[in-house]
Parts: sequence; C-alpha cells; structure tokens
Amino acid sequence: MIATPYALPYAVYHSPLPVMGLGRNVFVTVSFAGEINADGTKNAESLVTAFFHLAVSGALSGAAIAPWDSTVSAVDFFGGAGWNATWKLSNICVDERSIAILSQLFLVTHSDFPVSMVTIKGGSDERAQIALPATNADQGIYPAIFTSKASRAEISPDLSDDIVVTAYFASDPTVAQREALRLKIEDWIAASAIGCYPAPPHRPDFCSLEYDGALDFFEAELQIGFRNFYCHREALYGLCNSLFSVKDKAPEVLRIVIT
Repeated sequence: MIATPYALPYAVYHSPLPVMGLGRNVFVTVSFAGEINADGTKNAESLVTAFFHLAVSGALSGAAIAPWDSTVSAVDFFGGAGWNATWKLSNICVDERSIAILSQLFLVTHSDFPVSMVTIKGGSDERAQIALPATNADQGIYPAIFTSKASRAEISPDLSDDIVVTAYFASDPTVAQREALRLKIEDWIAASAIGCYPAPPHRPDFCSLEYDGALDFFEAELQIGFRNFYCHREALYGLCNSLFSVKDKAPEVLRIVIT
C-alpha cells in the first residue's frame, strides 16, 4: 500500500499504479491556495529538484528495481498559470513509495506558500486519479533495500543520533570511482537533510544530519560518519541502495554495516 504517515493539509492524487516505476514521464502539478508567484514557484521547484537528485542517486529503487537501473533523466518546469505549476520528471524509474516522499515535501514550504493539492500523473492511465491515503504505520513507509542485495546490509536496531556507515568493497576503488561514490552519497545526503525522509510526528523540515564532507577510505573499506541524524530510519535503506547503485562505476559492494 502506498500511503503517507502524515495528515497532509492538502489533497494528493496520483494515477493508478504503477506510476513511478515504468521509466516513463511523470508530471507533478502543485496547486497553490492562491495565485502563484515567482517565489512560490521557486520554492516548490527546489523541492521537486531535491526529489530529482534523490532519484538520480539510486536511493529510491526499492525492493524490486535494481538500484543501478533506478533513475530519472531530467526535471523540467512544464508550465504554470493561475494557481497551478507543473514539472516533468523524464523517464523516471523508482519505487512507488516515492509518491509519499514527493507529496510530503511540500509541507516544508506550506506555511509560506500554502498548497491546496498535489497531483502526480503518469503510467498507463493519466486520467484516473487515486487519493493518497494516510496511515498510522511507522514501518514500510519508504522504499526498501533492493531485495537481492538486502542480505548484505546490516543496520543496528539501536541506532543513536550519531551513526557510522561502513561499506566493504571487493577491491580498492580508484580515485575516479571514489568520486562516483561521493556524488551518489552526497545526493542522498542533500535530499535527506531537506526533508525527504521525515519521521512522524516531526515535520519534514525537522529532518537533519551533519556530515563533515569526508569519505574515509581505507583501501577497500569506506567509512562515513553522520551526527545529529534526525531522519526516519528507512532513510538508511536509501543510502544502501545508493551505494549498491554504482555497480558499473566502482568495485562490488560486499557488505554495508550501519551502527
């Protein structure tokens, strides 16, 4: 079931599933409570762009889509008039639970630029629309780790606000491969910090994590530290997917340990 753990102050509708995982174009329309202006559109676009970078990182692959096949090719402003602004996500292939992530993001600027409705259209039938329901569940909200790699990821059940991520590779990554890894990881970091993985009852703008900008490599081992990690635990599923997504650009990830 695709659902949000938030009682959103605006309506959300999406095309019948599957919408996000077909590698097709998806159109996101934000309907404001009042006539749109440049500032409101700019703020909404920053949120859609954050989602775009998260999708590019491979984090949103979920259980069924291989992280190295999970992506989106472009995000473009498609037009705006009256109360509506629309963006096109081209050739997007991500888990359907990404609908909740994208929908919740507009809570970040809702107090300054009130939103009345968000619509996400794509898939085989763009005309029919389904309301995004709310849920009281606190697990299974966000895209899972890719099933065939999930056994390689170990996440401590007792995480604190300061966490350490250690990834073990089949061989020592080259300088170019380390750069490819850095880009993937920093896309995930930026999107997580802006509010892509909120944990109720906190709003998305409560999300944060501190990162000193260092990826510490010890031959075939990578270690990353985060302080003040205030995101949903399932955000770490996305980080694992991002690491696995560099399949053809770095040595194979044999194991990920998060403590």
